[in-house]
Amino acid sequence: MKKCEEGGRAENQMDTGIQLVDVSTVRPKRGDSQLGRGEIDALKTEALALVSDKTKEGELTKEALSHLLPMTPKLQAYGLFWQVAAFIPDRQLVSFRKAIYESLRALVPKPGQPIDPEYKRAFQKAGYLRDPEVASIAFDQLPLVPSYHFPDKPIPTGWPSITPENTEHITHGLQGVLASTTVLYGDEVTVTKYRKLMLSAPPGLQRLMIWGLGRSPDPSDFDFLMALQKRITDPGIEDTLVRALNRMIVSMRSVAKYPELVSAPRRPKDPANLLAIAEECQVRLKTQNLTLELTPYD
Repeated sequence: MKKCEEGGRAENQMDTGIQLVDVSTVRPKRGDSQLGRGEIDALKTEALALVSDKTKEGELTKEALSHLLPMTPKLQAYGLFWQVAAFIPDRQLVSFRKAIYESLRALVPKPGQPIDPEYKRAFQKAGYLRDPEVASIAFDQLPLVPSYHFPDKPIPTGWPSITPENTEHITHGLQGVLASTTVLYGDEVTVTKYRKLMLSAPPGLQRLMIWGLGRSPDPSDFDFLMALQKRITDPGIEDTLVRALNRMIVSMRSVAKYPELVSAPRRPKDPANLLAIAEECQVRLKTQNLTLELTPYD
């Protein structure tokens, strides 16, 4: 791996030995129901009871999983899937992969209609799959969600209290959730599309996408932002870019230690080498006087 030039890659080895729900013929819709309100409530109650049936290790029992899997298409059709999926242990989400793909696509924002209330939590939960397809769906919807607006004034330093406003700034809104999902779990094709869109995006979206790229553990993304810095003239975008460069070094170190934090295509072939590259990149920032202390909002 060249110094700060080539990101580590690993083959995408998805577990295909677990039963999947085939929902290719199901088109989830809210309100398009043949069940009465009482029957829908009973379906939800039954599903929630199943996801509470767990082993001492915190996973769904085999019996609960075997009953829940066939219910999934119906949960989708009546708008209950994400309310139930929120309680499925992360390691068992793979059993619901196809249902997750279908349900994420069904959440696509439509002009003149409100965003589904489960939208943000759905993509955050789906992120635990560490799946390139989830990243691809997130990228496709990135330009369609409401724009995140960076604060006009600097946010106070220190760990923030958990309020809706602070949480919005930490995640950078729906756009931030989709951007970070794309960067952390996308394959080379999706991340290349992300970089290309970032270069041509309007200032607000470009700044948000630069923030998102700061989650990347790939040294080639570090070089990409270093080169882009020379072309940026907007002070706000430049500040976000410098913070993203510093944040990227944190990401490299984290992924070198815990490769499972990202999807298989984003994992380094040689974690020790990635750590060494992170230190070299840190030196580059110090040499150009670009180091700074990160905050929870970076």
